[in-house]
Amino acid sequence: MPLLSRTVGSGAFAIWLCFTITGSVFSDEIKSVVVTTVERGERAEVFRVTGSVFSRRYSKLSSEVEGLVRRVIPERGTYVESGDVICHIDETFAQLDVEDAAYRRQRTAAALAEAKRQYDEGIRLSQEKIVAESDLATLRSNMRIAESELRRAELLETRAKALLQRFTIRAPFDGMVVSKSTEEGEWITRGGTAVTMVELDSVFVEFLVPQVFYHRLDRGRSVEILFEALPGRTFAGSLHGVVALASESSRTFPVRIELENSDHAIAPGMSAMGAFLTRPSGEGNPMLVSSDAIVRSPDGQHSVWVVEPGQGDDRVAVERRLELGARQGDAFVVQSGKLSSGERVVIRGNERLSEGESVKVVEPVAGDSLE
Repeated sequence: MPLLSRTVGSGAFAIWLCFTITGSVFSDEIKSVVVTTVERGERAEVFRVTGSVFSRRYSKLSSEVEGLVRRVIPERGTYVESGDVICHIDETFAQLDVEDAAYRRQRTAAALAEAKRQYDEGIRLSQEKIVAESDLATLRSNMRIAESELRRAELLETRAKALLQRFTIRAPFDGMVVSKSTEEGEWITRGGTAVTMVELDSVFVEFLVPQVFYHRLDRGRSVEILFEALPGRTFAGSLHGVVALASESSRTFPVRIELENSDHAIAPGMSAMGAFLTRPSGEGNPMLVSSDAIVRSPDGQHSVWVVEPGQGDDRVAVERRLELGARQGDAFVVQSGKLSSGERVVIRGNERLSEGESVKVVEPVAGDSLE
């Protein structure tokens, strides 16, 4: 055989032998893992459901009078404060009615002053026996009629002034104008809508909760809420109320969660995802397994690696198939599967384990990685 062939053959053999030895070394290396203990917890469940955002106050600002619209001040998207002028309606005739009522009041006040003067004069003359008692009674009656006329004139003036105020529509609360229903020069009828506005400082999210959870919700319990439109932010609100009337088609109950919205980041109409923690169901304490211990296979099944005693002081990893229930914080409820309280499951280093493989249990180090 040529020397070159023998040399190449020897080199290939050497390379193969090197890989074989190296592979043997790595295959015999014991993997380090971090474990946690399986425990039982309260029979509380976390269920998630989608909902929608609503404004706490949604108002269609309507006119109490009819007339010609002189001006609609805010445009859509304008933020207004309570008391700001929204719409002006022509108030010419209403202003004239106020002035007419003022003149009537002045005239009746003068008539009352004259009636009082005549009555006082009648009292003086009756003491001198110049005026009869019947005439004095007439003067007294005239004075009382004048007092009534003045009171009526004052009421009519107050009414005319109040009516005049109704030709100006003002914002009833702080909020945003979201639509306009009339413009300058249009005729608005009594009860006609000028603009629609919503409050933004406080909103609520409404969820439709399945009937199975209806009696397991506590008023005042905190609910975690996420918004697709606000990634990276988590909101927490208290359970404000459960409406005791279910939808007959879906058998779900409306639940409202109030949220503070001082920065106006949340807008009515947004979709939300709420995580509800329910009361114990009375079915005993469930087995809880850490979410870090769960290994998901390509076919969608779930399993964990349990550390069991091996030969001597060895520890081996054994795979256990599980069916999981609702999530509770950082753990899942084990619905079925061979798993006992107190067993140790791998939470780090469980990505590439094999059945019966020897492992070394170590304590986790902050910032360390076992991969």
